Amino acid sequence: MDENGQYRSTKCCCFICSRIKLGKLIEEKIRDIHELLENVPHLEDSIAIPVNKRGGVLRIGVWGMGGEGKTTIMSEIHNCLVKGNSLYNCIIWVVASNDLNKVQQDIAVKLGLNFNETDDQKARASKLLETFNRRKTFALILDDVWEPFSIEEVGIPVLTTENGCKLVIITRSRIVCRDMEREEDVELKLLLEDEAWNLFKDKAGELVLSDLDVQSIVMEAVKQCCGLPLAIVAVGRALRNTTDIIERVNALEEFKRSSIDIYNVDEVLRSRLKLSYSKLKNDARRTYFLFCALYSKGHLIEENELINYWVWEDLLGGVSMVEMKRKGQMIVCELISACL
Repeated sequence: MDENGQYRSTKCCCFICSRIKLGKLIEEKIRDIHELLENVPHLEDSIAIPVNKRGGVLRIGVWGMGGEGKTTIMSEIHNCLVKGNSLYNCIIWVVASNDLNKVQQDIAVKLGLNFNETDDQKARASKLLETFNRRKTFALILDDVWEPFSIEEVGIPVLTTENGCKLVIITRSRIVCRDMEREEDVELKLLLEDEAWNLFKDKAGELVLSDLDVQSIVMEAVKQCCGLPLAIVAVGRALRNTTDIIERVNALEEFKRSSIDIYNVDEVLRSRLKLSYSKLKNDARRTYFLFCALYSKGHLIEENELINYWVWEDLLGGVSMVEMKRKGQMIVCELISACL
């Protein structure tokens, strides 16, 4: 942004750079030992480091709200691992579900393993374990994990520094990362204002931004996307190199009205919020969250104030004020961890 408060027209890739840095962070967690081995000096009397002595982080949790780019970033890393000289004999991407049988079946397909119709969950787990052990080293990415589960029950070998295997869990809930015993968390956050604007410019093209009056209106529309990459991409692609829609927009309010119908930004945000809300573990948690809707738009919800309201409405139960406050703090943490 220049001294006059206008964004410079020079194309910038701040958003891309930011996301690349985050992606590299995850990739480094997966491939840390590989880099160390490559940088070991080649001395004549050096001792070879055996493959089974690789260490590092074994379980990585990647979490954040829907539409922030978790799957996109991990897809890029997965593709790099597949195309490059990977440490792993087996690299698997599976979209998880609440049905462990389906998870087992999807992994089996990637391993080229066939189950018998009579195989129960334990029999499938045994066959998966045997197949994994034959492959020795593997990297397994579990996408869209909503509920924690035991990898041993599925048939995934125990991850150790000796076998050098890695597990990445992609989820909207930090609680899932915790319950699946991750060793490192990587949280994807909403874009900063500059990052959001640069992503929009990359998707919309320079033609949309050629008119400074239109640019100021569009900047307000981008702000409505609340830093959510998926919504910003939707708006940017809809406007890419077009002028007919923008030319009819003479004021911000008119653009807002048209954006709901044409670009469906509200629906993008609503659908992601609805899914996270529906995955809360019980109706009580949903009630606590819905209480926040009683606040006016734009109001900063202060934690202690919210908990006090819950107490006054007798939502927390409990015998003492200390006990109710403690329960309230735990619930706030749960809602935040669920990206709500």
